[in-house]
Formats: sequence, C-alpha cells, structure tokens
Amino acid sequence: MEVTVDSLEVVNRLATRVSLPKEFIQSYISRCMTYCQSLQDKSTQQRNVRIVCVLIQSFIRNKILDIHNENILIEVQRFCVEFNKVPGANPLYRTIKNMESSTSGTSQSSSGNPTDSPGK
Repeated sequence: MEVTVDSLEVVNRLATRVSLPKEFIQSYISRCMTYCQSLQDKSTQQRNVRIVCVLIQSFIRNKILDIHNENILIEVQRFCVEFNKVPGANPLYRTIKNMESSTSGTSQSSSGNPTDSPGK
C-alpha cells in the first residue's frame, strides 16, 4: 500500500475507532518514515514528513502508539532529527523527550538538556 495523505487519514481514523495490533501500528509508522526518506522532491517530502509527524503525535496523544518501545522510539527520534527543519518534527521530538523524562522520574532535570521543551 502506497503512503498517501488518504491512506494516512484512513489508518488514523481506523486506529481511533478500533484497536489495531501494536505491530501493525509500529510497522505502518516505520513504513511511512521510510517512504518520506525516499522521496526526491523536497516540497513533497516536507509535506509528507509534516503529515507523518502529525499522525505520530495523534497516535501518541490517543495512546495508540506505545512510544516507550525502544525500537520505534529510536526510529522516530532519528526521523525527527533528520527532518528537524520541517514543521512538526521538533514538537514531536520534544513530546517524546518530555515523555522520556517524565517516565525516568526526577533523576534527570529537564533544564539541563537544551532539546527538552522549556517550562512544560
């Protein structure tokens, strides 16, 4: 299945209505990120990266994606760093870093890391 805006919308709507297997969600996100990386046209690539970032944010917010899975966590972080100039990538990266710091307890201070979201 080709990654298109329509397919992203379908998967998003489906995932919010029924419980999809975690393996499917992780595999689909991985496929979307790989697709974005393979695009040659920069404007198309940036548009798709932004949409994929929004999809991942939605999955995290709705607890559809378990970002604590180390494999997908590293892959999404790498994706965000690679496309840090694209709107949507930095907020997604900060969301992930904030979730990491909140689950690791108070042993790490967010003020010591410039990539963390300030004051949130």
